[in-house]
Amino acid sequence: MRAGHPKVVGAGGDGTLNSVATALVGTSAVFGVLPFGTLNHFARDLGIPLTLPEAARVIVAGREKDRAGVVRLVYRTPDWDDFIQLSVTEIRHYGHDSIQIIFDWFDYQTHAFNLDDLRFGNPLKRDAMTIEDDRDVTLADLDLEHRDRFTYGYHFGEGWQVAIKVEKIGKIAKGVNYPHCAAGQFAGPPEDCGGLDAYHDMLACIKEPATELGREWIEWLGPDYDPELCDLEKINKALKKLGK
Repeated sequence: MRAGHPKVVGAGGDGTLNSVATALVGTSAVFGVLPFGTLNHFARDLGIPLTLPEAARVIVAGREKDRAGVVRLVYRTPDWDDFIQLSVTEIRHYGHDSIQIIFDWFDYQTHAFNLDDLRFGNPLKRDAMTIEDDRDVTLADLDLEHRDRFTYGYHFGEGWQVAIKVEKIGKIAKGVNYPHCAAGQFAGPPEDCGGLDAYHDMLACIKEPATELGREWIEWLGPDYDPELCDLEKINKALKKLGK
């Protein structure tokens, strides 16, 4: 792009193509797609052929379309004017990373999004369990218009399960940085405090700072930890960096 090339071609799986598309947001460059991945949802949903010779022909002779002012692509079908607003958002980047920031966790352990019988997260194949790599999956792939609830599992000790409900699907609002935390209550539980039961025990102990357990927990948590505080300004400042 610095050299002024008008067309940028990305070759790879959905994660790679999403990363290239994200980098091109707001530029005048045209994005050509060569699908080299396993699932190839990015190319498939845009009507781009999955065979490399046909995909290359689309790059050379296909039509160009400004996707809702977000990123320009070379494509074959004239539909999906708003698709790319969802397509460039990997669930690893805008799902997992956002949850880690909101809960003030540090991504020490494995995670997985659970949607019915589907699992996306740190890739794993063991016996009857398969977890697909969430770097190759976008929000658009999850079909959230017809699936409004799913969970996020984060496995540290006893582990955490975060219930996620889709309240609304709409267009990107001007002047709003995404991802964005609109509201919250209380601080996130420390990820390594031992799970839900241990967290409730922790809350009871720090209410009695004169006791031995209370002093130990407060020393471990640090002087700045306040379980009643949800610092939206701090959260959104961190999310803003994530969105760049």
